[in-house]
Amino acid sequence: SATQDDQQSQEEAAAEEKPVAEENEGETEAKSEAEKENKKDAPETIEITSAPMRDVSVLSGILESTAATEVKVDVEKWSDLKISKVVDQGAVSTGDIILEFDTESIDKAIVEAEFALKTAEFAHQLAELESKSAKQSVEQDMELAKHDWKVAQEDHEYYKSITVPEREIDLEFSEKSAGYSLEYAQDELDQLTQMYTEDELTEESEAIVLKRAQRMVESSTRWRDRSMIGIARSRKFEHPRRDTSEEADFRRAKLSFDRDSVRLPIDLEKANVKLAKAAFELENKKKALDRLKSDRDKMVIRAPATGVLYYGKSDRGKWKSPGKGSSKALEIDQSIDAKSIVMTIIDPSELIVRCNIEEKSLSDFKTEMVGKAKFAALGEEIIPAAVEAISQFPLADGKFDCKVKLQNVPLTARPGMSCKAAFLVYEKADALVAPKDSVHSDDEGFTNYVYTLGDDDDPVKTEVQTGRTIDKKVEILSGLNKGDKILKKKPE
Repeated sequence: SATQDDQQSQEEAAAEEKPVAEENEGETEAKSEAEKENKKDAPETIEITSAPMRDVSVLSGILESTAATEVKVDVEKWSDLKISKVVDQGAVSTGDIILEFDTESIDKAIVEAEFALKTAEFAHQLAELESKSAKQSVEQDMELAKHDWKVAQEDHEYYKSITVPEREIDLEFSEKSAGYSLEYAQDELDQLTQMYTEDELTEESEAIVLKRAQRMVESSTRWRDRSMIGIARSRKFEHPRRDTSEEADFRRAKLSFDRDSVRLPIDLEKANVKLAKAAFELENKKKALDRLKSDRDKMVIRAPATGVLYYGKSDRGKWKSPGKGSSKALEIDQSIDAKSIVMTIIDPSELIVRCNIEEKSLSDFKTEMVGKAKFAALGEEIIPAAVEAISQFPLADGKFDCKVKLQNVPLTARPGMSCKAAFLVYEKADALVAPKDSVHSDDEGFTNYVYTLGDDDDPVKTEVQTGRTIDKKVEILSGLNKGDKILKKKPE
């Protein structure tokens, strides 16, 4: 019965506790739901931790020989360059014939140039004779011109000072002379008339003498009148015309002398210029022939060095076509541009890798930085490498030249092979890191920030200084400490 009482007491107690338990269970479930709701509203955070940062930069490049001797078609004038013989790529020794051009056309050109030179020599000789003759002729003509001008001056001066005054005197004397003749004839007639009246001459004799005297008076009168007309004509027409003609002759003599003074030196200078031109042409013909002969000697090209011969030119490890067109081979009858580099002889033991460094990565690399390299053609073989030199100026936009020195280059490596070189450019054992997606910027990286939680769990924009970004991790240099929590995503 005691046992039954205990059992009953337990059942009653359990009956009393059951509502309480149910009530507590309800409260717990409500609290759990509230916590879930709060947890659902809270933003997801990430804790700032420390982790190792390691950045390896891989450069792609081309193998190049540092000991390269370029073979150039170094002709001066000739352009018809057609290959008649060419050796295969491979080992050559100094002095070996490696390339020959067809010489038929240049040999013809040399013969024509020799004829042209001979013609120029004849022209030069004739120009020398003409120049010498012109010099003598000009000297003589100049002396004659001076003499003629002197004579003209003397004659002109004599005309003005002697002829003109004397001419007037002659006219005046002629006037007097014309009057004298008439006067003499009249005086004779008057004297005869008086004499015949006093003398006892017969009338017939008197008539004859008087008749003759009368006619002499008439003739003298006519001669005087004619003389006066002629004298008047001379004064009015002939003498002024003569003066004008004399003055014109004098001016013509002056013009002739002035013209000769200018023309004769020009004639001499023209002869000298012709001689100089002939000498110039002769020299040009000599040079043209010499250039052709020199180019003829260059139709056979010999190896300037010992090594391995490649067709074309190496441009930072890349081989460019040696001839016209895109073909990388040299073939018989192929035309080649003058002054072009058709072959390169390299020393295969002196090799480097030519790479490009992006401008944004330029500060990562330093000379003597060590790394590792491998060639696509040589499998996975790793070769020690080191940065030998970095250009100070860009090769192109955003690219800088880098030379990578290799150690123990395999014998099978050849210039022109592609290569990759890896360098450890950054390493830090305990860097503070944050996910890349949790770090934000509104000005292309000039200012970076994250979001932390404030006292009321509100997002707070916090500026940080960042370092490297490797994969999806960003190094935090300042602004956060280890253990700080930041929002995983930018709040909306």
